[in-house]
Amino acid sequence: AAAAVAATAAVAVAPPESARNADGSPTLSAQEHYQRAYPVAIRLTAGLGLRGFRLNLAVEAAGDVTKLQELAPKIKDAVGPEKFLELHRALYD
Repeated sequence: AAAAVAATAAVAVAPPESARNADGSPTLSAQEHYQRAYPVAIRLTAGLGLRGFRLNLAVEAAGDVTKLQELAPKIKDAVGPEKFLELHRALYD
């Protein structure tokens, strides 16, 4: 019974076979995007010092990739498009 539960859990975590990029590589899940984007967003907003304090708190409170995506325009405005590019890639690529 434990093996069946473990097998079911493994299947639930794996992305569906249809979730592929144009080159055939698997796409990232929302959780994987979040795991890539969160540390980048924290680093960018923490680098703003006191000017980015509230934005940094909002990033820390963001519990999923959707919330980080909602904050993305504010982060871009605060850090500029060049620095934001790393976060954009982590959120959307």
